Amino acid sequence: MLFFTCAILHVKRMLISCLIILIGFCMTFRELLKKHNIKQLDIAYKLKCDTSNLRKYDNLLDRSIKEVMLIHELTNIPYKELIGTELKD
Repeated sequence: MLFFTCAILHVKRMLISCLIILIGFCMTFRELLKKHNIKQLDIAYKLKCDTSNLRKYDNLLDRSIKEVMLIHELTNIPYKELIGTELKD
């Protein structure tokens, strides 16, 4: 029963993430890189992954805080753009 509940929550989270991207509240990570003229190859190298794996970073709401902070440091893209919302103090 617990597995079923976790699976439902995961599906809901994925659907919400997809809707946020589709509606346009935030851009995907790869779109942000393009907007800021940052080469995917450079970021993939710094993240120690292949460029084909950058798609897993498209919705940064699914990534850990440490990963988002690292991406911010590597790209200098404001947090607001990375996660699609304002940060409060």
